[in-house]
Amino acid sequence: MKEEQNYLEPVSVQPDILMLVDKTDLIHQEYNDLVQMAREVIEVKVYTQWLLGKIGDAVSKKHGDIKKFAEDIELGIKVGSLYQYIFTYRAYTKEDPNFTPDRYHGSVPWGMLQYVGSKSSEPIKKLNKLIDAGVRTAEGAIRSIKTEENGESIPFKPKVSFKWDIDKKKWVIHISVEDWEVIDWSEVEAELTKALKIKLNV
Repeated sequence: MKEEQNYLEPVSVQPDILMLVDKTDLIHQEYNDLVQMAREVIEVKVYTQWLLGKIGDAVSKKHGDIKKFAEDIELGIKVGSLYQYIFTYRAYTKEDPNFTPDRYHGSVPWGMLQYVGSKSSEPIKKLNKLIDAGVRTAEGAIRSIKTEENGESIPFKPKVSFKWDIDKKKWVIHISVEDWEVIDWSEVEAELTKALKIKLNV
């Protein structure tokens, strides 16, 4: 696994990767090449969100109406997402007007940028501290910052999945047994007890 990781090149924003992937027959590509392509595509996605924040910031300062701007883009972008992009852009450029996510060469996903930007008045400093500690995901950033705030280690968020049961015509919930002990079931228990009493007419 280490050899595969060492094989990967640093990722910087390469817009041409989108056309390259789209126009290439990928079935004969080596696995590491496909991983590298995926990383480059994701980096373009992160940079796109950053640039939408920059554009939105300019619109808001000069024209004011972000809701109208989101509607005029006409590509299904939600105004709430646009506000998030703008907020994140402003948080980092307030600390450093020349900041750009490309500085991190693909090692920082958008969710991590956004969360750190919302939790610190010096997001670049906080981001660098997290990266130096080996944190590279949004979930890792959330856990690290919450642990720092609460003074105790926060366990990973339980993985809950829903699967549609065709025969029952209902959603079935799947939770790993290992996650049971980190969940407070008291509210669920109370709600289920109440629902069963109503159902059974007790």
